[in-house]
Amino acid sequence: MICYACLGLMVAVLSVSGYAAGIVFDVIPLELFGATEGRAVRINESLQIFGSAFWDLNNNPDDGVSHPVLPPFSFCGGYDMNNKGFIVGHFTADGPRTIFDGDRPGLYNVVTRTWKDLGTLADDNEGDPIRYDGHPWDGYQNMVYDGTATGINNHNQIVGVSCMPDVHDAGYLPVLWSSPGSAPVPLSTTPLPGWERFRINDKGVIAGNIEINGIPRAARGSVSGPLVPLPSPAGYNQRSAAYAINEEGVIVGYVQYSGDPIVWHGAKWDAQNNVEILEPKIEIAMGINERGQIVGTSLDGEAVLWEGHQLYNIDRLAYQTGWDIYYAEDISNDGVIVGWGGERSTGRIVPLMFRERFDEQKPSAEYNDNDRPTGGANSFMLEITYLDDGMIDSDSLDDEDIRVTGPNSFDALAVFDRVKDGEPRQGLRTWLAYYRLAAPGGSWDNTDLGTYTVHLESNQVNDMSGRYADEGDLGTFVFGELPFKLQIRKGILYGPGSTVTHQFRCWVDVSYFEDNGYPVTSLRLCSPGEVWYPLTAKPEGWVFEKSGPAASDVAAFGDGTYQIETEILFDGSPFTITDDLDFGIPNTSNPLPQPAQQPSFVAPIANQENVASPLTVQWAAVTDSSINGIELSIRDTESDQTLLEQLISDPARTSYSSVWLTPERHHAATLFLRHGYDNQFVGNWSCSFSKYTATSIAFTAAPADSDINGDAAVNLFDMSVLQDSWLRDDCAAANQWCGRADLNRDGAVNILDLLILAEDWLQNL
Repeated sequence: MICYACLGLMVAVLSVSGYAAGIVFDVIPLELFGATEGRAVRINESLQIFGSAFWDLNNNPDDGVSHPVLPPFSFCGGYDMNNKGFIVGHFTADGPRTIFDGDRPGLYNVVTRTWKDLGTLADDNEGDPIRYDGHPWDGYQNMVYDGTATGINNHNQIVGVSCMPDVHDAGYLPVLWSSPGSAPVPLSTTPLPGWERFRINDKGVIAGNIEINGIPRAARGSVSGPLVPLPSPAGYNQRSAAYAINEEGVIVGYVQYSGDPIVWHGAKWDAQNNVEILEPKIEIAMGINERGQIVGTSLDGEAVLWEGHQLYNIDRLAYQTGWDIYYAEDISNDGVIVGWGGERSTGRIVPLMFRERFDEQKPSAEYNDNDRPTGGANSFMLEITYLDDGMIDSDSLDDEDIRVTGPNSFDALAVFDRVKDGEPRQGLRTWLAYYRLAAPGGSWDNTDLGTYTVHLESNQVNDMSGRYADEGDLGTFVFGELPFKLQIRKGILYGPGSTVTHQFRCWVDVSYFEDNGYPVTSLRLCSPGEVWYPLTAKPEGWVFEKSGPAASDVAAFGDGTYQIETEILFDGSPFTITDDLDFGIPNTSNPLPQPAQQPSFVAPIANQENVASPLTVQWAAVTDSSINGIELSIRDTESDQTLLEQLISDPARTSYSSVWLTPERHHAATLFLRHGYDNQFVGNWSCSFSKYTATSIAFTAAPADSDINGDAAVNLFDMSVLQDSWLRDDCAAANQWCGRADLNRDGAVNILDLLILAEDWLQNL
């Protein structure tokens, strides 16, 4: 899991400054030596780490090789290691274990991999353990008096706790072993109910925990003086604990907040016992180095570092993606931190080492997602990848980051949704940020076809060093036209006099298949009553139509689920595709309302002659609340040419202007009052559904007007317009018959139009 030579080189690089803006932490998991889990709890100035194992990172073979600590024992808190690599704790000798076994205070030698029993206050005159049941001692197996060593300095002075002699159930006394071979000496006459932490610096100053009137208290003492309780600040309970001490005599730990008995606030006491609450508050301060840097665990259960008056969340600033970092237990004078966390993939506890590093480059951003919006959806989720050699400041991600531009002057900011870790890439950490883009017009439909550009705005996304990602285009996505179009409509057509026709029509465009070399051999429609009807191939698509004077003639085509069955030739063999499509209000089980109002033309009127072009069509106002749209159709009935198919989404409209007619020809105009939904996307289908009432009238267009430019005279200005479009053959109503130059509306500007102009030359009209 670790290359120790490389790691030793890396951690040997000393940090000469404190943690400031732009600092991140590299995270290195430590070897488990075959164990399932582990923790790292202490680091010394020789770059040796101790916890559930011993890790030697200084490449010196004389002071121990990385290995599990033997015999194995569980981490219980309060163990320590000095710069010589000697470890103190407790151990149990080989042999059968029982619930009555006692753990002995011990010193572990990492070179010989052996434990030395430090002895307890209850041992006999020869220093051997005795059994508290009165029987002769028969080894380390059963019911021996116990204790533990919790602190050691570089002079091999050791502190810890020991059972009291002859009174096993009375608790433990804090003790000092002045050297590994000396007998323990009590530091207090007041017993402790259980094991407590004691630490000792090279000046012989001791930090520990005692009890006064049943209340645990952090305390300070020395090898030659008593343990004195440390004060709590105003507003805090007397309950407190000490966990570490540096060479300046600064002690760190916690005090209990009086406003909430389960909340502990990190605290430090200087050499004169002045107390300070660490702000921002730390739940427990676990370790301190000679630079005054403090590590511990936050109120949120995350590893943190505190320096001066700045809190650094190691979990947030860690260049890693595989762990949740819970505890920072200790910090060396060089700023190397050790602790442990949970492996996200398995949940197991992993020993970790953290090393500070400056975030030296600004973040970058990418958009290379191949997804496209889903037809009919009301939004589209963009995935933006951010990269940095440190940490992205997640607080900088918001609704102002990503702008999207596209067809029809579309320009909108995407709404920030969430961010998660991505996979590291070429030495950089990545984050996947998601932004939700609202669809133009409320839903993605065929009016939104085209290419959209994703743009990162300036001074928006920054890393923890305050560097911003460059503004610029990140990429594009395409919303393309769907292969298949379907229109199903049902309604009532009011004709001349009292003529009424009930209509049903299904139209399908499958030119996509034909254009790609897959001929369509048949198309069928299945009604909600599960009756199949064949569609007929026509120039404009495949069509099925049914009509009659009575509602019963189209009663079979009601609301509900229709099926479209398409048979194509795929590599010469028939292949059938069947899709379900719902005729009703989209995304509900509700039927479409049937409009009841009969449309009525105001202009032109039925059978009107000499209707001028361009025509303004007018109709009576809509009063039926079920109508959500209007459709206007105008057709040259002599040529069967459609001049206008216009859907008007505003039912309050009562007119439509600039309809260009074919001179002197018969026309039909049909006005539909409808309740419908267009460009609803279902799979590969773009569907339109509607119910309607319609009125159709006939009229005749007036002769061509030679006054092309509309100044009431036929002269050189009109000739100039004719000349500009001379010999064009693409004239139609859509381009106003080539800017009115196609006087006879035959689709081309030629000699016939010149003759019409000549007939009225120099006349005032």
